[in-house]
Amino acid sequence: MSLNSADPGMPIRDLPQIAAAEPGPDNVMTVLDLSWWIRLSAALPGLLQAVLLLLAALLLVRILSAIAAHRSFGAEVRRDLSGISLLLILGGVAMALLDLLAVVLLTQTFYPLDGRVWERFGIDLPSVPVFLIALGFVASAFMYAIRDGADLEKETVGVV
Repeated sequence: MSLNSADPGMPIRDLPQIAAAEPGPDNVMTVLDLSWWIRLSAALPGLLQAVLLLLAALLLVRILSAIAAHRSFGAEVRRDLSGISLLLILGGVAMALLDLLAVVLLTQTFYPLDGRVWERFGIDLPSVPVFLIALGFVASAFMYAIRDGADLEKETVGVV
């Protein structure tokens, strides 16, 4: 590599939706050769996942603070658990839809190959973050358990 050469760019195979991309001898296509909206669509599912996990972690910290303050069955715990549940379920579905959009755009871009020479090329099926969605349902179950615990706590007030 010479000192005056520009960065060659990220290879196509490094996109999350690409299963395999082995360029032919005359193919020097990189991610920068794709339009900006295709690159953005490929990156959005991962970015959304990072935002979802950050927001869920912040809500979890609030829940743990309320539990440490002996407010385990308080309204804020139920509200934050409901928020985590909605974030993970709806966010997981949104991630799957964004990944589907990226796969469709990449498929339209590379099939037919428009004269580009690829030794081997494949696109993954859209991924569904089943684990995140399942965690959302677990948080929802905990929310209902906390609600029932709050009801029991109200019933036992004044009982000796």
